[in-house]
Amino acid sequence: MLYEGINGSQPSIVATDAPVYEYHILELLARGQQSRVLSAPEVQKIQSEILILLQDKIRQYNHSESSSVRVDTAEYILRSILYTLDISLRDYHDEQQLLSILKISSVNSIYQRGLEVLEEQLNESRFLYRQVTMSRLDHSTFAYASTIEQAIPEFFSNYDLAFGAHDTITSIDYPLYCDNCSVSGITYIKQYLQKLELENRICLAFSPSSVERLLQMYGHIYGIDYRDTLANISEIILGNGIFALLTGDYPGGLNISAFQFKILCDMLQSLQEPAIHELIDSAQSELFRHLGLSEKQFISYYAGLPNNLTPRIIKARENNSLANIIVVNPVPPKKAVQQFSPGPKLDSMAFRMLVDQLLQCSECSAKLNLIGSRVKSLDDFLDILEADCLEGEDYRALFQNLGDLELSLLLRTVLPEATRCQDFERIVVSLDAPGQEDDWRTILKQVLTELPAEQYKAVERFTHRVASF
Repeated sequence: MLYEGINGSQPSIVATDAPVYEYHILELLARGQQSRVLSAPEVQKIQSEILILLQDKIRQYNHSESSSVRVDTAEYILRSILYTLDISLRDYHDEQQLLSILKISSVNSIYQRGLEVLEEQLNESRFLYRQVTMSRLDHSTFAYASTIEQAIPEFFSNYDLAFGAHDTITSIDYPLYCDNCSVSGITYIKQYLQKLELENRICLAFSPSSVERLLQMYGHIYGIDYRDTLANISEIILGNGIFALLTGDYPGGLNISAFQFKILCDMLQSLQEPAIHELIDSAQSELFRHLGLSEKQFISYYAGLPNNLTPRIIKARENNSLANIIVVNPVPPKKAVQQFSPGPKLDSMAFRMLVDQLLQCSECSAKLNLIGSRVKSLDDFLDILEADCLEGEDYRALFQNLGDLELSLLLRTVLPEATRCQDFERIVVSLDAPGQEDDWRTILKQVLTELPAEQYKAVERFTHRVASF
């Protein structure tokens, strides 16, 4: 279907009964007519000038060869015109002044001024893009990289001020912390680049190595390569920066240990929502001040972060899932100093000699060296525990030399039925020997309960796994 330009009956651009308008100039015309500030002939004159401008633009589009285009093309060009008119009028906030301008100014003059503003925005956006490329992050996501390397250059290559000023014409995958999707075209790109450059500056205030480690741990929590995420990087960094500061870490610290996580959980457990909001808000202000980010633009842009973070904390606390919003350093599996290997036990004479040597030793480290060099099988290790040749601290040091797998193997051997039938906490509790504080089982229980949270969970996983063999 073709649009043939203006004919005898001019189509109306303004539907006076429509409650919502995509373009501000149409809303102004409707309100001006309803309030009688604009007469019906004045509105018709403005509409006619817009349609004449549309006809001129269609001729330009066709290189003066025709005034006919497909209807969808005509609508596309009309949207570009209305967008440009809106841009021209955007600096006037008083409606009476706007209506006066529409009365005394031609549509073409308003349109030409809009083109000049858009040209300025385009030049400013190219400059902002250069700033973004200079401040881009070393450690980021695929969406972040593709937006900077492909999507924005694609926009600049394809943007058409004359016929498609309203069209953003590119696919931007990286989400800003606080985006404004109510605008389009070069106006959208300019505000996107302004905010992205600001976010870059926030992220660069933190150590690149800490940022990389944080993002890796974030990916670990959700079981993905962090580079695949569509999350906003600055929000992840600021969130953990605030949480780290609340645990007493230095401003700019991002890594949170299992111990710090426990501090946070205890701190947040009993607080009501207003107190949590105040805590987050205060920590954010302190963090910005210490990092030299006290400029109004930073404070204003992230002013809503406490509002976003507080309900997430409340919900996570209710679901016992704070670890999903607080990125905690995973504890690497402990490398065992004392390891077990399959093979024959020590013969009786060798075992008695070892026990005698252990009884003669007074230094704990010497006893550990003897056991480590002579004892290779789990059975011999258990026999040493039962031989009454060690003291309380010797047992503690010996168990601390065991890795996660070795501890689980020991538990399975000592409590074979319990490891198959009970949950891990009950297994640990069943080690206790009441009234015998120096008993090695009691000390083993103490060592297990004192493990960092991540290592405790690792031993639990290994215990359930080996119990099924």
